[in-house]
Amino acid sequence: MRITKCDICKKVLGKTEDKVNVSVGFYSSFDICHNCAKPILKFLKDKKLIEENKKESSK
Repeated sequence: MRITKCDICKKVLGKTEDKVNVSVGFYSSFDICHNCAKPILKFLKDKKLIEENKKESSK
């Protein structure tokens, strides 16, 4: 079992929904919790660098 912690606040990340993996090009990746990722995600959405995935329910 791999135990990961948020690289910013050191909170233990258990579920995959609770963590965000951040990587840029050839640089190493970082696992951060959703609370620490909020300002980063907001900035990227405001600059239209990322889009939010919307899951459509099939009927």
